[in-house]
Amino acid sequence: MSVCVAIRKNGETWIGSDAQAEAGNDRLWVGPKWERLPFGAVMIVGHALYYGLMNEYIRSVSHIRRIRSLKEARRFFWEFACSDGVEAVAGVEAGDGLDFQALLVTSSDCYRCNGDLTVTKSRFNYDAVGSGSEVALGVMDTLAESSTEPEAIVERAVKAAIRHTAYCGGRVFTRKIS
Repeated sequence: MSVCVAIRKNGETWIGSDAQAEAGNDRLWVGPKWERLPFGAVMIVGHALYYGLMNEYIRSVSHIRRIRSLKEARRFFWEFACSDGVEAVAGVEAGDGLDFQALLVTSSDCYRCNGDLTVTKSRFNYDAVGSGSEVALGVMDTLAESSTEPEAIVERAVKAAIRHTAYCGGRVFTRKIS
């Protein structure tokens, strides 16, 4: 897997990821693990093919509705999972347990999706997915109430996941989305 993180602090929303991806038994070095949306970003960890499928899905949809609620976030991920690419390439149908986790990040909220398409709204102003998420969440929890700027928190969380998790690696990518 790998790690993707998001935090909202001081009126800003920042995201970050490492550069490592998995494709079966192979490790790949890729760029940032997010796709920009008109209203935020979607970040994916898991088997590398799901990042490509999400990229294709976003480009194939004529209009992606602004996500303002948990119900709309669930619909976004369900429509992705039901898209032709996921069913054809992954060889599974929506709800069968897809090998990915995702964060859908807007300027005001963050939603987490697991491979079984369970979607939840993040309880805090930060969240993380992937094999390095526990380490990253620990760093973000420690620094969220400090005077540390959100970009620095994202960078430190991803670096800690890389340092302490076998399936995270490569360089750190960060981006401000609002």
